[in-house]
Amino acid sequence: LAKVCEDGEMGARAISDMHPYDETRMQQKLREIKGPYPCIKFDSENPGVCTKCPHWGKITNPLALARETQIDDAPKQIEAAPLHPTDAVPPVATFVRPPPPAGFSYGKHGGIYEVVANSTDPDAPPQMSLVLPYDLFVTDILHQSNEHLVHMVAVRPGGSQIISLPQRASVTKDDMCKALAAHNIIATGRGDQKLFNYVRGCIEMASTNKAPLNVPTQFGWQKDGSFVLDGKIISPGIETPTPLPGLDNIVSATKASGRMEEWRRVVETLIKYKLWDILAITTIGFGAPLMRFTSFDGLTFHLGSSESGTGKSVSLEMVSSIWGHPKHYRVSKETSGVAMQQRLGMLNSLPLVCDEITQKNRNNFEWFPGFIFDMTDGKGKERMEGGSNRERTNTTYWSSLALLSSNTHAMDYLSSRKHSSQGEIYRLLELQMSKKFEDVPKDLSEALKTRLQHNYGHAGAAFMRWVINNMQTVKEVLAAIEEDVLATVQKSPDERFWAAGIVACLAGGVLAGRNYANIVDLPMAEIKRVFIRMITSARAVAHTSRRDADDVLNAYIREFFGKFIVHR
Repeated sequence: LAKVCEDGEMGARAISDMHPYDETRMQQKLREIKGPYPCIKFDSENPGVCTKCPHWGKITNPLALARETQIDDAPKQIEAAPLHPTDAVPPVATFVRPPPPAGFSYGKHGGIYEVVANSTDPDAPPQMSLVLPYDLFVTDILHQSNEHLVHMVAVRPGGSQIISLPQRASVTKDDMCKALAAHNIIATGRGDQKLFNYVRGCIEMASTNKAPLNVPTQFGWQKDGSFVLDGKIISPGIETPTPLPGLDNIVSATKASGRMEEWRRVVETLIKYKLWDILAITTIGFGAPLMRFTSFDGLTFHLGSSESGTGKSVSLEMVSSIWGHPKHYRVSKETSGVAMQQRLGMLNSLPLVCDEITQKNRNNFEWFPGFIFDMTDGKGKERMEGGSNRERTNTTYWSSLALLSSNTHAMDYLSSRKHSSQGEIYRLLELQMSKKFEDVPKDLSEALKTRLQHNYGHAGAAFMRWVINNMQTVKEVLAAIEEDVLATVQKSPDERFWAAGIVACLAGGVLAGRNYANIVDLPMAEIKRVFIRMITSARAVAHTSRRDADDVLNAYIREFFGKFIVHR
């Protein structure tokens, strides 16, 4: 019997000490025993010793009477690998498992048990009734957008599973069991009531002992000056992990891969071939979170070219790769203008990147001027609550930069509209990419098609960690660059949006250099010349789009010609 127990050797030695067995003979006996002997074997060796036992015929062997479930209810850290590893889920996560609620225990080797006292024998050990064969516990109560969520972790043998349930599901057993079943968590046997009692007890403990964790609804800058990125709240000298329910797509798209050094080699290859236009656009990635310090909420950049192979896609990928996946970070070409605003609100301080903006709206491009205005306003549209005469709380805010591309020249469209678009023109900077790459060098092709696709997402995180811890230096650099831009680039107050966006981009490029964040050294003189070229082009369009009284009268006559009554 002792052989099959966890402390079997200790028990066998204690019994052997009561008989003339030496250590060698005891170990030989243990090796020869095939398994625990049944009750009938004991009775055959000593007839009558077992037949008077009240358990005779009900159990196979005496071990059933001594079986004990080992428990471990102490709080402890649990490292667990996810059930389905992806780029969005870290390979190993650390959770703190709290003590179980009253009436329940954790098995030493996993599992949740209900502890049931013996009603007939107070001195008998309590019965352990299995609720789940693996650990399930509450880590936090989350508060997000006026709703409370229960943040739970299920630690299965094959990996962990993070679960978020609405706290209102804990009111009734049916709601709770349905919510858990949606995550493939089902009570053992028919123990729904036990599972409900356990989870309800965990929620009560978490609600009583810990303040709800305020969960960010946006990436980027928060009201308290911290910055949310990569599942963490970054503050000076500290990074606090935080769940981000509702932001799963962005969390997935902003996971880093590969190495910073390999991404830096891509930039160095672009510098080698003097691709200043692409490098200038790249600074939008570093400039977007700095718009917060310019007193302006946004500016839209547009890359226009009617031909492929001019570098539009590469430019978009470079900006995206600063923060995440070169392709998956971008908003898809089928996304509507309203959905783009929603994504802007979630990104908050990170750049919005979208390719082929005319794809979905090729027949009606009128959404674009409105988007340009909204981008500089820094907030989404007001909406009403369904079924009530009340506005929804508007949480769609941002202070960032947008980078869009299409096979058209947006400035031409804005300058040729029936109604004047001068306000929109002053809120848009366009780079017309007309130079086509015929023979791409091998090392450049390898850098863009191979190295960039496997090394991304490091630069933005490293940049913001440095910015957060060097705010005074950041403000000083921004002030110096703003003074220079106002003196050498901006010519009138109408160009204030252009100037703000360029200041943010130039400051981002400078601060990313070796003298500051030490991420990558960029050719800032050439990059500045690209931005000046963009402003010069935009300025020419803005001047030709102005309309005087004659323009208004001529437009009116053209529109209604043929409908006039002519008196001779």
